[in-house]
Amino acid sequence: MDAPEFAADCARLAREAPGHWQIVLTLAARIARAERGATAADELIGGTSIDDFRRERTPTAADWGCALLAGMQLLEIGVDAVRQRDRRRAIAKRVAGWLAASLPVLPADGGVAARQRALAGDVLARLGDPRRHLLEVDAMRFAHVPAGAFWMGDQDSDDAPLHRNDTLDCDYWIAEMPVSVAQFADFVSAGGYTEHDADALRPPANRPIVNVSWHDARAFCTWLNDRWRQRLPAGWIVSLPSEPEWEKAARGGLQIPRTIRLANIAQGFAASDAPLQDNPLPKRSYPWGDDWQVEKANGERSIGDTSTPGIFAGGQSPYGCEDLAGNVWEWMRSLWGTDWQKPDFGYPYDAKDRLREDPGAPDKVWRVVRGGSWHDHRGDARCGVRLRNHPADRYNLIGFRVVLRSSPVLPL
Repeated sequence: MDAPEFAADCARLAREAPGHWQIVLTLAARIARAERGATAADELIGGTSIDDFRRERTPTAADWGCALLAGMQLLEIGVDAVRQRDRRRAIAKRVAGWLAASLPVLPADGGVAARQRALAGDVLARLGDPRRHLLEVDAMRFAHVPAGAFWMGDQDSDDAPLHRNDTLDCDYWIAEMPVSVAQFADFVSAGGYTEHDADALRPPANRPIVNVSWHDARAFCTWLNDRWRQRLPAGWIVSLPSEPEWEKAARGGLQIPRTIRLANIAQGFAASDAPLQDNPLPKRSYPWGDDWQVEKANGERSIGDTSTPGIFAGGQSPYGCEDLAGNVWEWMRSLWGTDWQKPDFGYPYDAKDRLREDPGAPDKVWRVVRGGSWHDHRGDARCGVRLRNHPADRYNLIGFRVVLRSSPVLPL
């Protein structure tokens, strides 16, 4: 069978019964010569980019499923073989564009299920993820959080009761996504860091970094602070978030921006007087609202592992942050105390209290983690829930994101 016939048959079978033929057609690409396999992958996406396709019609779940199959076929051929020829590289770039575009599309909007989107993210990592903001430190994007009061805590908690917090009275910028494996690898390489666990760098490059201690996360912040020192606004620092900074980013203030504002270090972090509006759900339980929705967060083992950010776009916070519920727990700079069962630092939380965020506290003092993970119950993913871990611990459930701010507390 020549290349055009092979490609046409693969596309026909994939569209007739994608689930039934997925494994067979993926293996068929390995058996076929590289050129025939690449042609088959290109045929699955109609030989066109996702942008050109969308000018004609809206992709369906079948189209996204074929794009995933195309990516899997290219991986069976082998990334090295795909990169040997200009034509194959062009096909891989088109397929990667399709996969990146498929990640935020929910089933209700014609997308595929979360497990398939997570798989698409892993395939994308090996083909070459075009999302620079997720892979490169200097392209990292931050969401603007204006100053103002917000509701902090959880109405079902005795240790962290719901209360209005008026002490976080400065603007700040929080990372849109958790720090990725690729970004942490940049730190390890450029900064010469050797204290990390080698297993932390094994997952796909576009997933959140895990198996990092609080000390690893703090070292990343110190390195990034030095790297960006001349480019940050005067007096600003790179740090781990405090609990108030993280929780406000997840729930929103009493007022929230009418338009989400994202920026990177090259664009700068200028002040803004953009109009605000009342937060319709200022006491919300989750970043998106009060009810848990399986298609808005990676939790309760629904996927079974971490996943690349961006596949739960419906779960964004009011400021545009991804994965503040589920996927990975995130280290805070805030202290818990010496008794893991009962916090020494209770509520209400004063954001100006330096003792609560002492970077020099000994390891016997536990640090707070927030957000839940892919493994944990939905209740742990609520905005107001606070748990704790020993700062030297490393688990495959815990990662971190960073914040930029002019802070009265000591920098990390």
